[in-house]
Amino acid sequence: MGKNIFAIVVLFFGLASAAGCLDLAVQNKVMVPSELLWEFNTSGFIISTPFAAGDAVFLGSGDRQLYSVDSATGDLLWAFESGGPIYSSPLAEDDIVYVGSHDENLYALKEADGTVAWRVRTEGPVYASPAVSESTVYFGSTDNNLYAVDKGNGSLKWRFKTGALIVTSPLISEGVVITGSCDDNIYGLDKETGRQLWMVETEGAVVSSPVASDGVVYLGSHDHFLYAIRADSGEVLWKFETGSYVQSSPVIHRDRVFFGSDDGNLYAVGKDSGEPIWSFDSGSEVFSSPFVHGGVVYFGAGNTAYGLDVEDGSLLWSFETNDTIYSSPRVNRDTLFIASYDRALYAFKLGS
Repeated sequence: MGKNIFAIVVLFFGLASAAGCLDLAVQNKVMVPSELLWEFNTSGFIISTPFAAGDAVFLGSGDRQLYSVDSATGDLLWAFESGGPIYSSPLAEDDIVYVGSHDENLYALKEADGTVAWRVRTEGPVYASPAVSESTVYFGSTDNNLYAVDKGNGSLKWRFKTGALIVTSPLISEGVVITGSCDDNIYGLDKETGRQLWMVETEGAVVSSPVASDGVVYLGSHDHFLYAIRADSGEVLWKFETGSYVQSSPVIHRDRVFFGSDDGNLYAVGKDSGEPIWSFDSGSEVFSSPFVHGGVVYFGAGNTAYGLDVEDGSLLWSFETNDTIYSSPRVNRDTLFIASYDRALYAFKLGS
């Protein structure tokens, strides 16, 4: 696959399950960080993307812990210790936090105190973030399988085996579960049965997590392309070529798709056409997936977090950490959260 496995799993992931998130309520108002509110330090390297819900922000660390941190103060609320590093990005929904671990489990933890509601054991480390749809949790494992399990108790509904490890977060669109695999393929599966409906062959490992809009799915490949694919049929509508691997998961904002490439650029392309609109050269590989909020697209490249104007890609804000930023920025209320491989989670107050 051309790169160390570590480079493959640092896409995270987004996204969670969270890839593609944006706040439409403030999309016309440019907001950038006005001050650093607090910094929370772990004892392990961080590539997990933080997930903010209510008054807490959840974050995995290489020290085996999933942390729940007060989003206003940065104080520790609770910590759950798994049997291995947590590189998966957590997802919180209906008072449960879902997260994968290097110990080969997907955990469902009670949001209030971090106690285990249930867990699912796979046959490989779980790097990918899960997705939840109705009564089912979907997630991939490095044992090459995509799993569908019951949201209430974790019991297996079905699993689908690909030809290599899965580190992308699945997406459900048009009744189809879409996932990428390091076997170079993108799969569309029936969400109820796991039956394969279609497959798109690329020429590189697929570690970018998909996002969807209007029945079209967008994700990248190590073959240097971002793909736009019909969710219901697998028809490739267009693909956009960059200068290197596309590991960053895209985000959709209005009529544009934003995503990063290992060629150092953050790209904005037309959602319907794939035509380039603008690009920003960071000078470093872009593993981080972008996040749009308040007229600004945030992402990390190298050790620097950036905020760019969504309209023209001009630089509005930047912040240097002490190591590479692999995870993706997230916003909750008026706070921007950014985690770095320097073992810290940073919280910034957003202002106009």
